[in-house]
Amino acid sequence: MGSDQTRGFQVINRPWTIAQMVKTDAWRAMVPEDYVYIAETDHLLLRDLPNRATPALNVAFFFPYMSSAPERQAAVVRRYYQGDHRDVQPVGPSPAIMHVDTLKRLAPLWLELSVRLKRDREADAALGWVLEMWGYSIACAALGVKNSVWQQLQIEPSLLLMID
Repeated sequence: MGSDQTRGFQVINRPWTIAQMVKTDAWRAMVPEDYVYIAETDHLLLRDLPNRATPALNVAFFFPYMSSAPERQAAVVRRYYQGDHRDVQPVGPSPAIMHVDTLKRLAPLWLELSVRLKRDREADAALGWVLEMWGYSIACAALGVKNSVWQQLQIEPSLLLMID
């Protein structure tokens, strides 16, 4: 994806790569499983990860800093999601577990929304560095994909600082 479309938006590589991947048949030959685990390159698995996802329900981590309650974020979410903005779950696509059919449905809209949000100066300012995560969350809400929140999916050290 050209820099003119993303204006230095490095994390666009995640939805772009996945959207490109699911367009091909070759990836299914390499990934024959029915479920996928999406993680960032700095995520480490310390033990076996049980699959709690179903074809109708993703598993994702809750990010408290992605609230659609503050008016600035809520105003943006309302512009991009036609339902109740509070239905947009504060989860990101990493880490997440989902059925491959769900991933194929989500990927194009996740990419489209992430790019549209980045091009929207108000959205970019309001959502900041988690804008691509919002693209995923809004895409889930728009397609009726629910996420089961599982806080043990990862440890977020910065959240531990907030507890002290």
